[in-house]
Amino acid sequence: MHSSPVSIAATQQRLATRRRKSEKLREKKVSSHLLKPEPSQKIVCKKAPLGVPIAQQTMECLQPGEWLNDEVINNFLRLVQNESKGTLWCVSTYFWPKLSTEGYDGVSRWATRSSVDIRKLSAILVPFNVDDEHWSLAEVNLERRKIRYMCSLGRPPPMGLRRKFVEYLSKEWPCLMTPQRRRQSQLAYPSSSSSASGTSSSSTAATTSQRPLKKKLQAAAKLPTGTAASQVPPDDWLLFKVKTPLQTNDADCGIHTIMYAMKALRARRKDTSYQLDQCSSATARALVYSSIKVGKIL
Repeated sequence: MHSSPVSIAATQQRLATRRRKSEKLREKKVSSHLLKPEPSQKIVCKKAPLGVPIAQQTMECLQPGEWLNDEVINNFLRLVQNESKGTLWCVSTYFWPKLSTEGYDGVSRWATRSSVDIRKLSAILVPFNVDDEHWSLAEVNLERRKIRYMCSLGRPPPMGLRRKFVEYLSKEWPCLMTPQRRRQSQLAYPSSSSSASGTSSSSTAATTSQRPLKKKLQAAAKLPTGTAASQVPPDDWLLFKVKTPLQTNDADCGIHTIMYAMKALRARRKDTSYQLDQCSSATARALVYSSIKVGKIL
């Protein structure tokens, strides 16, 4: 016998109600156990990833429904950087305000202070505090010469993002912009233009297989509104907005930003043991809290 549409709808409704109840139970667990009331000045993490002790007051932003602060975002991103074994450089939330207002001079010593090894570095993860009300993340991929912008509200990238970062990279690591590095990049990630030269049959075949992806990226590469073409450096870097799941409330943008960073880490470590980018918001908040306390991503 076939189930009637009414019975199917009733079953789906029961399952949805059960999921909501399960989510509420997780939120209560986070509030009552992992983030139980403590004196606001009590130190709950003496050996924080950034080296500065963290008080309970700072960690209270991980309560369900609260907006994450800079300290939690920066400390967790440092864990991501440490786990990447040098392939990811996670700059702090203060990097973009400095770069956007002061240019290269404002951040000229950041890479040196962070002991970044360009020979190992694969990408730079950049968190954004947009208008002091929303968190988002950009992944500057040095190997594929792409800037991927991820926002849980679907907003466009900040004005001048591509231009500022190409300028920064050209001054910080000129080797990234040399013809030799560009040729290496084109060999590793062939473009439609390289197939026109026809250097070899194998490279032409590889380029043909990559052509649909290249066209898709080019179609998705949209500069922020108001940026004139003459203001963009003549380079082959692509900027595009990644389509991501949207947040379902007004407080989880920070959790989504952390999940984006975890996906970048997972892609480079090929590690399936991480849970944080594959769980609910309440569980993710609990894992962030515990990870910062123990100094390792759980």
